[in-house]
Amino acid sequence: MSVRWRQLPTVCGMTFWIDDVTKLVQVFIEGNVVTVKSSESLLEALERSGIAVPNACRSGVCQSCLLQAVKGQVPAASQKGLKPALALQGYFLACQCYPEQNLEAARPDSLLPTTSVEVLERAQLADDVFGLRLGLPETWMPRPGQYVHVSRNAVMRSYSVASLPEQDRFLELHVRRMPGGLLSQWLCDSCVPGMSLDIRGPLGECFYTGDGAREFPIVLAGTSTGLAPLEGIARDALQQGHRGKIILIHGAREASGLYHQASLKVLQEQHAQFEYRPAVMSEGSSGDIIALTRSVLDALGPADARLFVCGAPELVNILKRQSFLQGVGSARIHSDPFVTAPPPIA
Repeated sequence: MSVRWRQLPTVCGMTFWIDDVTKLVQVFIEGNVVTVKSSESLLEALERSGIAVPNACRSGVCQSCLLQAVKGQVPAASQKGLKPALALQGYFLACQCYPEQNLEAARPDSLLPTTSVEVLERAQLADDVFGLRLGLPETWMPRPGQYVHVSRNAVMRSYSVASLPEQDRFLELHVRRMPGGLLSQWLCDSCVPGMSLDIRGPLGECFYTGDGAREFPIVLAGTSTGLAPLEGIARDALQQGHRGKIILIHGAREASGLYHQASLKVLQEQHAQFEYRPAVMSEGSSGDIIALTRSVLDALGPADARLFVCGAPELVNILKRQSFLQGVGSARIHSDPFVTAPPPIA
């Protein structure tokens, strides 16, 4: 062995060597060993090796190329801009990662446990929305507001947790029946109690953490089934003794789409710091979105407020941008936008 080669610490029982001249580093990912050149990012090395990783901006802004370090250290620059909770869990951006030592990494989805749970109940909540109550997974417990993947016949979709699993002893998901939806139509029309569903998770950053004093205001905003995580977060915050103001703003195209109003009004009567604000968006027009956005920004008020926004990507992106411009730091803005799957090709 030439003296230019230096042995690196063992990862996953594999010994790697680094060439001190070319600075080649090898990364172990999901059964593959990828050589990373000194002049390229891990994302570029993965692409060159035929390993697909979602990406868009390639500059560390969109965070779509998120990976998780299972073993080994990643450069600090690869975690710049990530929320502290993600960085502590070893998440990093592949497009900004120029590894200096051997590393074992994985796509976050590959680390998620999958389990089969029983369908306990199905109920219609609105004209096109159904609520599903599922048994609890045996090996993991999502936080209220996080989401899980539901799969059937190789079709997978994401749904947020509206319940408090540890207290309610079930998972509640809200499913909107989508025209041509391969999974949503089956869940709304054919799924019955006693059946089993495969779920995978949990994922998402939309959950209550407390952040110390519990005095800060919380604004929760969303449309349609975006209510599911917001309702879970509100109940969780109240359960944990949050003392600051909590405002939940739920928008729907028609009044009939404002489901769970009765239970939310009861919550408002029981807790002086909780306020429920329904909003009808007649045709879902841009004017309605602007009005809803204005309502959310007015509710935010103090700069120490926390914003949770869920639902249509257009609304999520507008609210994130406008609230940041109003002075709400990015670390206090939490969102899990959901993109509707395209209809199947005929």
